[in-house]
Amino acid sequence: MYPPGYQTWVEVTELGATLEGEHRPGHFRGVATVCLKLFNAVRPDLAFYGQKDAQQTVVVRTMARDLNLPLDVVVVPTMREPDGLAMSSRNVYLSPEQRKAATALYRALTAAGTRYAAGERDAEILRQAMRAVLDAA
Repeated sequence: MYPPGYQTWVEVTELGATLEGEHRPGHFRGVATVCLKLFNAVRPDLAFYGQKDAQQTVVVRTMARDLNLPLDVVVVPTMREPDGLAMSSRNVYLSPEQRKAATALYRALTAAGTRYAAGERDAEILRQAMRAVLDAA
């Protein structure tokens, strides 16, 4: 993808510099560049991104719009492992302890979601439900 002497990059400036991009400088520049190269090679009509990659999805969708790509970016539900951890190729970098700890976030969100579905609308109570799960982990 990047032969010797490669000098061209695609950058969605504002969106790529906040949130995750603030902690991973250059990450979304790489994402936008490799996605554009792949889109140019394959010429798809659709590109599918999981909900867990929300910022990446917005970066790619913005890039496609700004560069007039004939492409629709579609958000699909996040696929999860049986223990609730979001499927990701990056999971292989987690130690067994880190992997187990990572499931706490999903459990916390599920706890708040369950209370919300039961009618709870007080944000502080929902936060407390999540915090209880995270503290226990």
